[in-house]
Amino acid sequence: MFRRLWLAAAAMLLLAIPSFAQEYPRVEIFGGYSALVAGDLDNLDHANGIGAEFAGNFNRFFGLVAEFGVHRDNDLRIYSAYAGPRLSFRGRRVTFFIHALAGGVRAPNGGGSLTVASFAGGGGLDLNVSDNIALRLFQLDYTPVRQGGHWFNLYRGQTGVTFKLGRTE
Repeated sequence: MFRRLWLAAAAMLLLAIPSFAQEYPRVEIFGGYSALVAGDLDNLDHANGIGAEFAGNFNRFFGLVAEFGVHRDNDLRIYSAYAGPRLSFRGRRVTFFIHALAGGVRAPNGGGSLTVASFAGGGGLDLNVSDNIALRLFQLDYTPVRQGGHWFNLYRGQTGVTFKLGRTE
């Protein structure tokens, strides 16, 4: 009985090896629509904009990402930049990812500007439409900022197209 259990475990391990050898892109470039929502549920403000992301993958699971965004609400423009690690869980048709990013938010106003440190934690889901192109179905991030001794809750949602370049095994 014990021998059969070991043989079954060894067979499953050998069958799983090809899944670890699957290809992954060295570089991923994302661009698309981005919405930034500020406030609490009883008082929400939002700004529409664009988001861009550049990711370099070290292996099938781990990479570093840099994200940039520009949002506009009436006359106010909000610029954001983040960088940090990302974990990807790649399947044949979809890629689910989570990330923890550090960076900042800048909002020019009148004669000056407000710049604050921030972080972004969240994840998303890409649907592969070919070997080199995926649709980002969603990316959701919690991006709080601290200014003047107070925390402000910001939430960001993005959707768009991801280009996958430099496939490797």
